[in-house]
Amino acid sequence: MDQLFAGIKFPEETYQYYFYTMSFASVTKYLLYGSFAPFLNKHFIVCFSNLRLILIPLDPVTGNPTLNVVELPISEVSGLSLKKGFFKTKITLNLSDGTIIKFNPNNICIGLSNHKANLTKLADMYA
Repeated sequence: MDQLFAGIKFPEETYQYYFYTMSFASVTKYLLYGSFAPFLNKHFIVCFSNLRLILIPLDPVTGNPTLNVVELPISEVSGLSLKKGFFKTKITLNLSDGTIIKFNPNNICIGLSNHKANLTKLADMYA
């Protein structure tokens, strides 16, 4: 991930704090699709910088980033609430158009070495 974000970093960006998060398919989809329902789970890498917010979806099978990257100017974020719990951190973003986006990343992510450090840095910035 460090190489990926180093490749898309703008010269004016002073920091990039990223983390992994996942949203599960609904219970209804688990009942309908059975053992295939985990393929409907959504996996994301979310990156905060001083200029933009980047959402990178990951392929559920390979774990590779997809091409459906979403970038928002950080000026579009009108509010951010971050509550650090024992196992998970709850992040709520309020966008200027009234949209609310919620993330619940685990505090530790195996395979992403600076995940916990990045969540701690975000908590220090927005707490």
